[in-house]
Amino acid sequence: MSNTRWARGCIVLVAAAVLVFAGRTARGDAYSDLVRYDWDQSRLPLATIEQDIRDAATPRDHLVIESKLLRALANPQAGYACKQFVCRMLRRAGSPRCVPVLAKLLADEKLSHMARFALQNLPGEAAATALRTAMGRLSGDLKIGMITSVGARRDPKAVPALAKLVSARDGGLARAAIAALGDIASAEAAKALAGATVPATLKTQVADAYLRCADRMLADGETAGAAAIYREMSAAAKPKMIRIAALRGTVLAEKEKAVDTLIALTADKDIDLKRAAGQFLIEMPGPAATKAVAAKLVSMPADGQVMLLDVLTARKDTAAAPQVAALVGSKDEGVRVAVMKALGVLGDASSVPVLVKAAAAGGPVGDAATGSLNQLKGEGVGEAIAKLLDSTDPVVRAGAIGVLTARADRTMAPAMVKAARDRDENIRKVAIKGLAAAAGEEQLSDIVALLTAAKSDSERSGLESALAAAAGRTADVEARAAPIVAGVTRADAGAKVCLVRVLSRLGGTKALACVRSQLKASAADVATEAVRALAAWPDASPAPDLLNLLKTTSDKTRRVLAFRGYIRMAHLSGAPGWPERSAAATTAMYKQALALATNVAEKKSVLAGLAGARSAEAMKLVEGLLADASLKAEAEVALVQIAGNARGSAPTEARAALQKIIASTTNAALKQKAQAVINEMDKYRGYLTSWLGSGPYTQGSVFNTAYAPEKDPKSAKWKVLSKGVGPQTIDLIQGIGGGNNRAAYVMTNVWSPAAQAVGLEMGSDDGIKVWIDGKLAHSNNATRPCKPGEDKANANLKRGWNKVLVKITQGGADWAFCIRIVKPDGGAIDGMKVSTEGK
Repeated sequence: MSNTRWARGCIVLVAAAVLVFAGRTARGDAYSDLVRYDWDQSRLPLATIEQDIRDAATPRDHLVIESKLLRALANPQAGYACKQFVCRMLRRAGSPRCVPVLAKLLADEKLSHMARFALQNLPGEAAATALRTAMGRLSGDLKIGMITSVGARRDPKAVPALAKLVSARDGGLARAAIAALGDIASAEAAKALAGATVPATLKTQVADAYLRCADRMLADGETAGAAAIYREMSAAAKPKMIRIAALRGTVLAEKEKAVDTLIALTADKDIDLKRAAGQFLIEMPGPAATKAVAAKLVSMPADGQVMLLDVLTARKDTAAAPQVAALVGSKDEGVRVAVMKALGVLGDASSVPVLVKAAAAGGPVGDAATGSLNQLKGEGVGEAIAKLLDSTDPVVRAGAIGVLTARADRTMAPAMVKAARDRDENIRKVAIKGLAAAAGEEQLSDIVALLTAAKSDSERSGLESALAAAAGRTADVEARAAPIVAGVTRADAGAKVCLVRVLSRLGGTKALACVRSQLKASAADVATEAVRALAAWPDASPAPDLLNLLKTTSDKTRRVLAFRGYIRMAHLSGAPGWPERSAAATTAMYKQALALATNVAEKKSVLAGLAGARSAEAMKLVEGLLADASLKAEAEVALVQIAGNARGSAPTEARAALQKIIASTTNAALKQKAQAVINEMDKYRGYLTSWLGSGPYTQGSVFNTAYAPEKDPKSAKWKVLSKGVGPQTIDLIQGIGGGNNRAAYVMTNVWSPAAQAVGLEMGSDDGIKVWIDGKLAHSNNATRPCKPGEDKANANLKRGWNKVLVKITQGGADWAFCIRIVKPDGGAIDGMKVSTEGK
């Protein structure tokens, strides 16, 4: 070991020894410093003593601390602040040894409060005796304090003295004594309160303390004594709130034996007592209580029966179901309504016939029965309802189907198929509604067969809705279309129209092929419906078909449908799994539509669609229409909208288009809007806002793990970020999705008019990495909110298109980023363009 290292080691050892000695010295001096402590001085000695008490591990450790505290308390120099602190510490570290010292302080007006608190928490008879003695000797507020402490200790020996004080002329003493007896809560304390003679102003307080005695007795297992007090305090002569509190105690003490008392009170004139009795009947524990309440049902008058039925319903104990069902035939409508409601909670499959019969009858009872059937649970309930479909009574059959429909029970769909073939037209209509509510993939073929066989337009329309609903519950696109496609081949013209309409909602290759085949149908209405279906298709797959129709059809209706559909397709992507259409391809579709437009209205509809575009090609197309007087107003509006959309991807073209509108339009509001877009472009010039996104990625260390976009961008799945895109910041929670501990990648292309050095100004929530043409330009594994320009880096752009790839990680909360490309001096780069396509 070198001399230097040896010397350093010695210094460390000496420093450690000094710290240990200083710590011991500080602890030793703390009790001396405590004697001189006052409120305006450092609390360090107090904190040291408190730590000593926390660290004390054995009774001996506490005795040592107690001795030091008592010496400080006895020191003639000890002031009020010191003595108060010692009393507080003796609550935690004291023993019977400190009782005489604390007892002497009970008469001290300043320290009595802290001294009795210490004694109040000390175990042993000595502390209790000290407080009782002081209670007899002191007066005024100090005496009230002692009374409170003996109550808090639940000192049974204090009861005789407290019993005498209950009748004291001093109201404060009397209240304290009453409260203390309620705290002690022994049988003797209860007797003292029961025999107390007090003025009217204290009767409620005595009653409350008396009930607290009963509560304590009940908790201690003295059930009979507690029940006697509760019975006494629930008498009619007692104040209402006391009676209610006593009734609750009676329920806890006597359980089902209290049923008669509570039932009697359900007829009381006082609404509060009546409600309390009902609530206590609901809360009464145990099946015996249910049995006791149910046994009273038959003997009660109608209003009482309603009350008890509501109680049994709220208790949810199915053991009461037989007694409830026995009242089904009651002459009183209110009772029958309550019975029906109760069976919805307490009943089972055996209750179904009664409920269905009542539901079929209608009226308030029928409504209650229907509600109960809709909520009735249990094994075999659905099957029991379905069995009623075989009833010879059409009203019962209709009622059963209505219930199955409301329950939307998927297992009952086969029964509804059967009912949809019923000879009764009304039954069929109700069953068809049921199929719309509950049918799934298994019923598709049945519904198609029903639809193709239907004779009336109303039934066919209902089955069409049911078929669409059932197909919508089937996830497999091709599987759900197959039975419908098969049905088209054997259906008549009316049914084909319905089936084609359903296929237009589903999409998929089988459905599309089927609808295409109907374009040549011999029935004109079927062929027209096929065009309408293609125009309403959920994706852009039929766009070529619609374009071909525009070029070839002579039917005006079909041409209008095809034109509208084709314009709509320009907004949509291709079929699921297809690559996303480029902006240039979308603009080409609009250009094709313009070429085929035959009137101003159609051209205006193209402009309305173009307004949502965001490319230089779209702006150029619209600029060509400004010279047409019939389209000028709409073209100007569309051009400003497109320029605003494309200000990030094609800023030069967007600025030129906006300036052109400002110079030529007579629409003052539009001129103002165009200028506002330019102002915003100037404010946010250089920010990249056109991005493809990929993710989220969650495996491994999200900042350090290289995921697919980082290793091979072409192998990753990308989508255009259209949500959460602001003029400056991109919100990835909207664009990618929320969640913690994940990463996302975004990618775009930046056109530079020349090879040049540039500055990158970035903000991110949280970590960020940036690559320019595959070269890492910046990396910062941060945890922070997104603040524009917080990170800065230098990079180089080549002439032409440069690929920009960014990785942003997410720890939690917000997730966003922003990137701006500027000249090295911070100025804007003229001629820079941004495109997700790189062209």
